[in-house]
Amino acid sequence: MVVAENLPTRYLAPECLVRFAFNAQTDIFAFGHLVCEIHNKCEIPYAGMSGLEARKEIAAGKVLTVHSRAPEALRLYVADRLFAFHPIYRPAMHEVVGFLKKLLDWLRKRHPNEREVERTVDTSARSVQPSYPKKDLFERMEPSSAAQSPPVDVAE
Repeated sequence: MVVAENLPTRYLAPECLVRFAFNAQTDIFAFGHLVCEIHNKCEIPYAGMSGLEARKEIAAGKVLTVHSRAPEALRLYVADRLFAFHPIYRPAMHEVVGFLKKLLDWLRKRHPNEREVERTVDTSARSVQPSYPKKDLFERMEPSSAAQSPPVDVAE
């Protein structure tokens, strides 16, 4: 049974949880969670945790990683740019779109057979993605870039 939450806590940026601030930069942070979810076979972020536990992880600066089957450039971009703790270090959505277009172009050049590229992003039941143990869906990582700041305590 899933317990209803008032806000989609698992997708929110730290400033949403601490100051209840919502803007374009918080949407970028949420988009990072969406990218993780897509590459982790649609498993919700912080699966197995309550909303309060997920909130504490996010506010402490512990973010998810994109599964290792995704291109390394995407994994690094999500970790360093989309999940930047301070919103001023997150890119605008047009920059994210530009990055994704460049990444897709690079994948298409690397794999001239377009079907091969399309299969790498297939989310259907016929997906060619390798299976993996459920415990490895999300790997938490400590803040790694200059864009990160010290953890913030969240009242229970």
